[in-house]
Amino acid sequence: VGDKTDVLIPTSVTPPDSSPLHHDQISEIKIGSNFSAAIDTSGNLYTMGFNGNTLNEGMGCLGQGSFDGGYLLEPTLVHSLVEEGCIVDQVAVGDAHMAVLTDEGEVLTTGSGQHGRCGNLDPVDQLYLEPVELLAGESDI
Repeated sequence: VGDKTDVLIPTSVTPPDSSPLHHDQISEIKIGSNFSAAIDTSGNLYTMGFNGNTLNEGMGCLGQGSFDGGYLLEPTLVHSLVEEGCIVDQVAVGDAHMAVLTDEGEVLTTGSGQHGRCGNLDPVDQLYLEPVELLAGESDI
């Protein structure tokens, strides 16, 4: 957290003091090869790392839209979920996409749409977390 240096051995990481997310508030964290996601004890989602690019694998995997630089070096709240009133129960990260399960059982995805990764039969990248249309109305997943 805080830089783009590769670390080859397990290392304790603490969010910087400037981060709104503190180590004692994390209920779940998923570490991917390019980015990571954390859920706090209130069900808010934070993402950090590489947001992807249009030249390789697609973009939008952080669910934060498009922004200059392509990296978030600190855990950053996914404001769009807060605005929608979504509480996140689980998160999974892939190489260039992310999926979350809300407390209402809704599955949301973001990132590269290549090869149908986001589950919406559309190869277009999703910059924000969107519902998986194919699962709408399903009660057992």
